[in-house]
Amino acid sequence: QAIIHSNRYYFCNTRRGCVAKLIVDRCEPGKAEIKITHEEIANSLASTRVVISRELETLAEMGFIETHRGRIRIIDRNGLETFAMKNR
Repeated sequence: QAIIHSNRYYFCNTRRGCVAKLIVDRCEPGKAEIKITHEEIANSLASTRVVISRELETLAEMGFIETHRGRIRIIDRNGLETFAMKNR
């Protein structure tokens, strides 16, 4: 089921949209931070750490997130959710 779930993201969305959706989905309601590594995101989306690092950097430049070692902080949850939905 996890493979099917990750493939749904991979085949249905842009890579950046996939990353945004995964972050939103993994962050508990009312919280703004998730503990996850670039490698874990890459494995979930059948990608590489380098590619995911670039996508996270872009999402950070867009003002949606901040990245820290082993964790991601959502700065603009509504913006990130909207971005994830529009980039299908």
